[in-house]
Amino acid sequence: MTVKLEYEMQPLNIQSFFISELIRKVVVGYLNNLYDNKYTLELSISDDVQGYKINGDMRLFERALNNIIGNSIKHNKNGCDIFIELKKQNNGCMIEIKDNGTGFTEDVLENLTASNEMPSGVSHGLGLFIVKQIIAVHGGETYFKNWENGSIISLWIPEM
Repeated sequence: MTVKLEYEMQPLNIQSFFISELIRKVVVGYLNNLYDNKYTLELSISDDVQGYKINGDMRLFERALNNIIGNSIKHNKNGCDIFIELKKQNNGCMIEIKDNGTGFTEDVLENLTASNEMPSGVSHGLGLFIVKQIIAVHGGETYFKNWENGSIISLWIPEM
C-alpha cells in the first residue's frame, strides 16, 4: 500500500462524503467490538462540520482512522482513553485523535516527523506512515506529537 500510494499506482475512488458520518461509523465499529473496558472512546464533532463534505477516497480515510485508533489500543496494553475531535480549521477540517497512553518513543516520533518516506529497517510505525500517505494524496497534512498524557495525531484535510 505504501509503495502503491507513493507511486500513484493505487487508483483513488474519489467521491464526496460527510467526514463526520465516516468518523462516527469507525467509532461505533470500535465501540461495538471492544469487549475490554480498559479502553474508552470519546467523539466530539463541532456544529460547523456536521455537514462538512470532503472529496476523497472514503475507503482510504476509513483505513487511516482504523490504523490510528488500532495503534492506540495495540500499544497501550494496560488500557487508555481515546479522544477524537473533528473541527473546522484553516480552510479545511482537522481530525485530532489523542490518547492518554504511553505516547510515541523518541525514535518512532523522529521517524514519523522527519520524512514522508518509511526509513529502511524500521518496523514500528508502518501503519502511521500509511496514514501520512493517505492524507498527503488528498492534499492534507499529518502531525504527530506526544503530550503530557500520551500521543496526539492530527489530520488536516483541505476544502476541495
